[in-house]
Amino acid sequence: MREPDRVMHDPAGFLRNEAIPLIRTVARRLDAAGHHSTVQDLLDLPEPALRFLLWPHPGPLAGQGERLLLTLELTVGEVEQDVLAARYWTGSRPASGSVEHLGTVITAQLTPSWIETQVLAFVEVALQRA
Repeated sequence: MREPDRVMHDPAGFLRNEAIPLIRTVARRLDAAGHHSTVQDLLDLPEPALRFLLWPHPGPLAGQGERLLLTLELTVGEVEQDVLAARYWTGSRPASGSVEHLGTVITAQLTPSWIETQVLAFVEVALQRA
């Protein structure tokens, strides 16, 4: 099966095989730099989702208080059934008005580079807010 056909028929499988390894690589690099992160696989839900939780290190001048948590979510079917959306928010749950949308793509046009672009844009925002 061609790659676009595989994605269109199984976007959750594509995210599991392509996005999770990419996000885990980014997470390892962030963890090595003193940040903390984790990946939540929610791809078996009716609206498949993948979450990347990031607690950026605030830097040497910040106090020992609680770290800021930012969450990136890649979800299929929330906007439309064949659309993948990337969004992020501060905290563990999206509060009304706090969700920022990074982008959407039709699942037939989904590529690893699109995922990487969304993840890196999220990391940039998270590190600027730390």
